[in-house]
Amino acid sequence: MFLDQAADAWLAAAKSGVVRTRSGSPFKPAALRSYEDSLRRFLLPKLGRTRLSELSRNQIQDVVDEMVAKDYAPSTVRNAVLPLRSICRRALDWEEIRLKESAEF
Repeated sequence: MFLDQAADAWLAAAKSGVVRTRSGSPFKPAALRSYEDSLRRFLLPKLGRTRLSELSRNQIQDVVDEMVAKDYAPSTVRNAVLPLRSICRRALDWEEIRLKESAEF
């Protein structure tokens, strides 16, 4: 599954109340609007066609670094990344992706 597909599925599930905050509350409509806007403006244009299983921290950090360099507010940067955490957590729970094993030294 690609990130843009997972984001669309997550947003639909969050809007319907299936996906909830970590505390178990439904997402507030304003928060969902902010997350959707941030995903579509910042993450999906750069990473949307990346498979979730191939998404790396470096790729995400590159997007964050670019946003910081363009002087976006910290809350804007956070709102671009927060839904990604939930999207990945849901994909892990549904076994759509797996954590890569760390190399042993």
